[in-house]
Amino acid sequence: MERVYVSPISGQAFLFYDYELLGVFEENERLINKIKLLPKRSTDPVFEGTIYIVEDEWRFHSIDLLVTKKRGLEFIDSLKINQVLAPVDYDIRMPLSQKYSFQFGTFGFKGSGYYIGLFSNYEIEPNYDLYKKASMYQKKFNPTKDVDLFQKKDFTAEVLKVEEGSNERDSTYWEKIRPVPLTAIEVEDYRVKDSIRVVKESTPYKDSVDAEKNKLTLGNILLSGYSHSNSIKEQYWSTPSVPGLFQYNTIEGFVPEVQVVYRKEIKERTKYWISPSIRYGFSNERFNAKLEGSYRKLDDKFTRFYAGGGRYISQFNEEGVITPFINSYLTLLSGDNYLKIFEKSFAYARFQQEVKNGILFTGNLEYASRDTLTNTTEYTWAKAENTSFTSNQPFNRELAATGFDTHQALIATVRLQFRIKQKYATRPDGKIIYPSEYPKFIFTYKKALKVFGADLDYDFAELRITDELPLGLVGTSNWAIAGGGFLNKNELTFVDFRHFAGNQINFSQTGRIFKFELLPFYEFSTSNSFIEAHYEHHFNEFIFNKIPLIKKLNLQAVGSANYLYTNTVGDYIEAGVGIEHIFKFLRLDYYWAYRNGDFFARGYRIGVGF
Repeated sequence: MERVYVSPISGQAFLFYDYELLGVFEENERLINKIKLLPKRSTDPVFEGTIYIVEDEWRFHSIDLLVTKKRGLEFIDSLKINQVLAPVDYDIRMPLSQKYSFQFGTFGFKGSGYYIGLFSNYEIEPNYDLYKKASMYQKKFNPTKDVDLFQKKDFTAEVLKVEEGSNERDSTYWEKIRPVPLTAIEVEDYRVKDSIRVVKESTPYKDSVDAEKNKLTLGNILLSGYSHSNSIKEQYWSTPSVPGLFQYNTIEGFVPEVQVVYRKEIKERTKYWISPSIRYGFSNERFNAKLEGSYRKLDDKFTRFYAGGGRYISQFNEEGVITPFINSYLTLLSGDNYLKIFEKSFAYARFQQEVKNGILFTGNLEYASRDTLTNTTEYTWAKAENTSFTSNQPFNRELAATGFDTHQALIATVRLQFRIKQKYATRPDGKIIYPSEYPKFIFTYKKALKVFGADLDYDFAELRITDELPLGLVGTSNWAIAGGGFLNKNELTFVDFRHFAGNQINFSQTGRIFKFELLPFYEFSTSNSFIEAHYEHHFNEFIFNKIPLIKKLNLQAVGSANYLYTNTVGDYIEAGVGIEHIFKFLRLDYYWAYRNGDFFARGYRIGVGF
């Protein structure tokens, strides 16, 4: 649910709600006001229902709220929220119980569900600047007890911990700690669910489900690819769909590519995977193969080991600026060949681990022999006058000849990711990171070592900063900046330049912040210093929600801007406006680009996302 809803007690509440006092009752010598919420407009992002406010304290005693589809709720028809709060230490009220109930209906199916949470044993973190006030409240509630002020070291970034075997407790345990007994319906519901769980964990059931999943159908042949499951042994493997097996480019011609992924799991956590890949170019008559794999240590430090090797194809920008599928489509139907690749024989090893909460380390070492490739075919379905094939050596403003001789490269890469004050939850199956209110920092250092026959010698450093900024009803902003350059560049090739995620086609890679929409793929790649910045604001339904009729479509406006500076490109700026959530999954943008104050390009982009 992307939309932000206005709290009935927020600073902006009187712009969205009217209130009606329904009555007053007394509880524990306090008066409780029962107040009905009266939304001012039918489609505003607000709640309906009733709130209960403690007299003089002006805090929630409890809430009984409802949100429906007419207020922008997506994927479900209605959501009910029931919450009861109670006083804890220092006269602070915290949730005692909460229940979420929902109903949905789609494609002829209807259903409902609920979630109930009961809370106890609160440990409240005191406000260190208000120690005297805390002492006063402590004496008020328990005059005979001395005040013990906790130190900051007593609190950690762990906000939730689920103990091993917590879901295996018997009814006796829950009867002791559950403040509200289960109803007869809930007891029966848990009994049925426990019976279903026993059945689902049985060997005959898993075998029958696997047998159904493992059937070869026209759908997985043509669309999703084929997957085979062995739930008993927790082993799985998959292959691509038939259309996914074939590519086409001007270097290799028609290219069948087969990639098989084998995965071993432990209690639904991937322990390791192995993936062999092969491809053959019918035009350049070249066979390539590689084998890659990963081992995951089942700890809470995100420990991973990766390794791979073989001879295979790689884009000059190894992050991938265009997918092989889209390039195949454009080359065959439009006569455009944007994919630029080279061949490398390689072996690498990579290690990842969280060295301290919020600090993730990744180290990679690769030895590769690189070979340049050239076009070997001009076959296309497009008319001759529409064909505009270009060389496989990308055009670049900084380097006249981007081709290279066969050479060896030994490159070590160190990456440190920092999350300030990272909060997390610990579960038996791993660690879950919560979104942070602070930016994320990523520092990368790359060193080409001229040893063991390697030919390259350079040092490269880069710092990236990204963040998400919620702005309430106005929407959410995402921004990112990056800067860096080569500390030395004694020996390097065009492959090693800092490439930027440009775009020369009408399809956009949504969900990626470090990208440009009108910048040519390789024209402004650089071996010098650079700085880039990106900003994107999602208005959610803030704009279209106010337009009659249009508001029923749940469209969302988006605005964006991108900036790049290098010695060659100078000041490059893009600005764009767009609409997303068209039919729930499409996005359409229009962009304008300027270089050093002069008009550079304009165009539309289509993206897919939810």
